[in-house]
Amino acid sequence: MVISAAWGGIPRQVVDAWFAERYVLLITPAVLAEYHKIFERLLPRSLAASRFLHAVYLKAVAVHPTERAYVVRHDPTDDRFLECAMAGRADYLVSGDHHLLQIGRFRETKILTPRAFLGALH
Repeated sequence: MVISAAWGGIPRQVVDAWFAERYVLLITPAVLAEYHKIFERLLPRSLAASRFLHAVYLKAVAVHPTERAYVVRHDPTDDRFLECAMAGRADYLVSGDHHLLQIGRFRETKILTPRAFLGALH
């Protein structure tokens, strides 16, 4: 969801709500590294992407997973988002990724689309 916010729409509204302090964004070193990797592939040498990632680094709450998740068989890199949610005891994990959305709930964390999350914020 954070990556797709670069193109606007509902994901951007979710990020704007974060900047307006309507919720707390959790981050782990592994998730931040994933964001860097994806932005570098999709928007190489983009100043806007670099600034956005820097804002995520400064403003998000860093958590450090102590437990591994082995849930998403078709894309194990998605497990790092579940580990972040676990470590931060997140109420919601917001994603457009179909592997995560198929899970629906992971422990106490509801997995929602950006649109559903905006609805939950209201």
